[in-house]
Amino acid sequence: MKYIIPLLFLAFLFVQCNTSSSGNKLSKKAVKNSKLAAKDLCACTAKLGDLFERINTANKANDSKALEQISKELFEVQPEIAACVETLDKKYVDYNDDEAFKKRMEEEFSKACPEVYQLMSDADN
Repeated sequence: MKYIIPLLFLAFLFVQCNTSSSGNKLSKKAVKNSKLAAKDLCACTAKLGDLFERINTANKANDSKALEQISKELFEVQPEIAACVETLDKKYVDYNDDEAFKKRMEEEFSKACPEVYQLMSDADN
């Protein structure tokens, strides 16, 4: 139950970049920026992959003390990750309403950071 809020947070991050494509063609600059945005998002969320890997290990070992510590760490990094994502929204403001860009960026993110992408996908479902 204590992992619900972190999972909701992951779902929120995923919704920020997960939209359906409108079929628009992207310029070469937009394609390049979608790759950069995906790498930036990967950097923002890198700590999540490590934390969730540790959660899985602790769960398998039934280590409640480790789970409690990791949960605290997860709550501590959430504001940092949210601020980082907000910075990306500002950095790529020209594309905030571009559905094709968001779709391409999501595809690039799934390649750049597959573990975190999968976590976000699972949390979104």
